[in-house]
Amino acid sequence: MIKGPDQFYDQVISDVMKSKDICVAVDEHLNYIALNQVAFTYLHIKQDDLLGKNAIQVFPEIIASRNHRNILKALSGKFIAGELIESRMGDILETSYTPVIFDKEVKAVILNATLHTP
Repeated sequence: MIKGPDQFYDQVISDVMKSKDICVAVDEHLNYIALNQVAFTYLHIKQDDLLGKNAIQVFPEIIASRNHRNILKALSGKFIAGELIESRMGDILETSYTPVIFDKEVKAVILNATLHTP
């Protein structure tokens, strides 16, 4: 059981790191709080280039994209699964957005993505 904010974020990071898919977590302000190695490899980006930084500032092109809208929906508490989105690299990804609740409020969203093969 998560007892406080530090343990909450530790648990989110632990969950992200365990995923075998592309997995990213952002906080309620859209700051990157965790990415697994699969995500870094897929994005061709270094950990220091993302962790702690705001998603909109790093990737301004995501504003009003389906991915951005889904993150905002998840931040309002809605779980989203099976959404197909086009990645920055041009791949089609099957995504899910999981709101992470702490102290009765959504504090983060975990985004999982796998390459979609029809």
